[in-house]
This record gives sequence, C-alpha cells and structure tokens, in this order.
Amino acid sequence: MTDSDPLEVGRRLAAGELPGDVFLGLWNGGAEPRDAAIAVCVACGATPEEAERRIREFDDLWDFLEPGEEADGADLLTRHGYFRPDAVLDERQRIVLSRLHAAVDVVRGVPSGYAVGLFTRFRTGDLDGAYHHLERMGRRMWPDDQRFWAAMASARELLATDLDRTEPFSS
Repeated sequence: MTDSDPLEVGRRLAAGELPGDVFLGLWNGGAEPRDAAIAVCVACGATPEEAERRIREFDDLWDFLEPGEEADGADLLTRHGYFRPDAVLDERQRIVLSRLHAAVDVVRGVPSGYAVGLFTRFRTGDLDGAYHHLERMGRRMWPDDQRFWAAMASARELLATDLDRTEPFSS
C-alpha cells in the first residue's frame, strides 16, 4: 500500500487494520516513514499539526533503522502511543491527572523505562492505567514514601469505580 491519502488510510483503519500495520504497509510500499506516520496519526484522530509535533520526537529514528527493521520502527511508534489521539479530559479527569502528576513530583520523576508508558497514558486519558502503572512502580521503588502514597490515595478517590473492583497488582 503506497497511498498515504488520509481517506485511504482511514478506510484501512475502519476495516480493522491496526495503525502500526497500516504505517508499515505505507512504508514498505515506498512512502517516506515520516509521511506514513503522519498520515496514520491524522487518520487516527490527531490534527496534522499535532501529528507533526509528535513525529519530531522520532525524526532521528529513521536513520538508525536498517533495511528489514521497518517493523521495529512501527512497533516503537505504537508502543510510544504515537498513533493514539490526545484525550479531551473532563474536569474530574483533569483533577485526577493533576493528582497523579503530584505523586510523580513527590518522588522527583520516574525512571525513563517507565516514563514513556506513564506519560502516554496521561496524554491519552488512560488514567486508570496510569494509576496502576504508578502503583506497581511505587510498590517496588517507593514503598515507604508516605507523601507518594498520600498523593496516590488522593487520585484514587476520584478514579472510576472500576478501580475498586480490580485486584491490585502484586509486586
């Protein structure tokens, strides 16, 4: 598939093809990887400006990938949430997000291996997932930090009742 027209890309996505697979098809079909990524990101719901802003983080990637490693590029974009649109949060969600940020601020940041997933969850509005991500990390890294756990408890108060029905992650 070489057509990076957003309508064609949107049709492929609507037919059930995953964003990473559509991207890979465009790239393998001759499209420049940057252009293919932007086309898929826009078809997934981002504005062209937002897709362009996000892809800048990956601009150096394309030079490091060797022929045959295209799927690794697609996987990286997918895992980093590039194709996922930003969430529009309601007031309660903005407060929860603020409280989760407060938990991160208490411990002076998150190791880079965890940060990508956590901040993708923040950006895309997966606040339950972000809470659990921080909870798992906190159990391993900051089990006795009372300020961290107080911030987490504050966030939990406002999270969806589904959290109350899920089993906490074990360390």
